[in-house]
Amino acid sequence: MTSNDQTKNSYISINLFLQYITEYRKGSVLPFFMERIKHCYFGNFNRQTKRVLFSFSLCILFFIYIYFFTPSFNEGHCLDYNQFKEMDINGVVVKKFRNPNEHSYPTLMIKNFNSNSLQPLNLLGDTTKTYDILNVSDTILKKKNEILLYFKENGSYKLLSAIDFGCNKK
Repeated sequence: MTSNDQTKNSYISINLFLQYITEYRKGSVLPFFMERIKHCYFGNFNRQTKRVLFSFSLCILFFIYIYFFTPSFNEGHCLDYNQFKEMDINGVVVKKFRNPNEHSYPTLMIKNFNSNSLQPLNLLGDTTKTYDILNVSDTILKKKNEILLYFKENGSYKLLSAIDFGCNKK
């Protein structure tokens, strides 16, 4: 870049800054910038290219909105984690299925020895693959406010896993 080009670019930058200050005092800064952006980026394109670029820009803005303003999947997993943590389980797995009413969530039905009632255990988001490991007629134990799941083997309870729903909470 020659010295003459640098001087010209400096002059253009100073000129744009002065125009910005003038527009700012009038209270119409946004139209000033929109006109500059339109002139700089869309000035030499034909109508169809402008439409494609505009559509692409809208798609990018949509994905930015989705990324920053919609709840993450992690929030749902944290809700499942908190519900699981509150459960008190001491029972036998009587049914193992993917619940069609709940988007095919992996579910275990447990007959609780303490209350003699059926209790569903939703394992969607569990990263330890507990659903795949447990079978019907397995006896399991989980104390309230814990995430450790035990199963009965040869007459004694052994640690199966610490259930992890992928929630970042400790």
